[in-house]
Amino acid sequence: MMFAGVATAAPPGWQMTVDKLPATVSPGAPAGYRVTITNNGSSNISSLFLVDKVNSSLTVTPVYLTSSRPGTCNELGTLSGPLSCSFGALNAGDHVTVVVAYTTPTSGSSSSAEFQGSTSGATFSDTKGRSHGDTLQSDPIVTTTALNSGKNFAGGFSLSAGGFISNDANLNGNNRQSTGVKGLPAGFEATVEDGPGTTGTCTSTGPVPCTALFGEWSVVNVNGGSSVEGGFIVTIKFKNGTPTGFLHSFGNPVQQEAIGACPGGVAPATITDPGCFVWDAGTSTASIYTLHNGSYKGR
Repeated sequence: MMFAGVATAAPPGWQMTVDKLPATVSPGAPAGYRVTITNNGSSNISSLFLVDKVNSSLTVTPVYLTSSRPGTCNELGTLSGPLSCSFGALNAGDHVTVVVAYTTPTSGSSSSAEFQGSTSGATFSDTKGRSHGDTLQSDPIVTTTALNSGKNFAGGFSLSAGGFISNDANLNGNNRQSTGVKGLPAGFEATVEDGPGTTGTCTSTGPVPCTALFGEWSVVNVNGGSSVEGGFIVTIKFKNGTPTGFLHSFGNPVQQEAIGACPGGVAPATITDPGCFVWDAGTSTASIYTLHNGSYKGR
């Protein structure tokens, strides 16, 4: 990170990073960003600020916003313009995190967000007197989220508890399977994908004969591949066929597990390994109650 400004002595060694949540979303869906500012220096920062600019606009209002320091940003409900945070002091070794999301354009190939931090010091901002009123501004960090409008893909950011993300559910000869994920917590990102190009792992030593599999692989990535406490629900709608179970491959090194029907055909009160599924014959949709990301295929 490079900084512009004049420092009279011992400027704070601060750093700003931005993570995309997720890297690719469906056009018109929310795209999330995690902005983390860390003070790696020996001087305390007496005042820290953060602003944004989205798709070259200074007036875009976030659709989701949380801060590790509540009340320091123009919180949702009172938002009427761009992100503006005033965090106060950031002591040496400390960090602050903001998670923010914006609605992406309904067309095009990408959506960008630009974040810029600034600081002001004070002569009393550290105990050894090494900071002397430094005022610094970061170079803007421009982060680009890709947009994918393909019928086999869906991606986005969950704005509220119970979020649902699904690709094209209008099945036909060219779209034989639809994958979704529901029950997402607020602030979680997810992508789903199926179709001829998706992959999973089935080996002869696995729990399911590979010749028994049918349909396409449904690839699910929730929370950047990390675990989700309490699990989530993968939905797979089929053009043809009725599954008696699923093969699930996940992890590195790859693990394989067989997923069977939930007892009594009823959704479990608590999701446990290896998960289970409920079949809805009326909609030709399986709901898989699982704790893991990865690839799923019917059998």
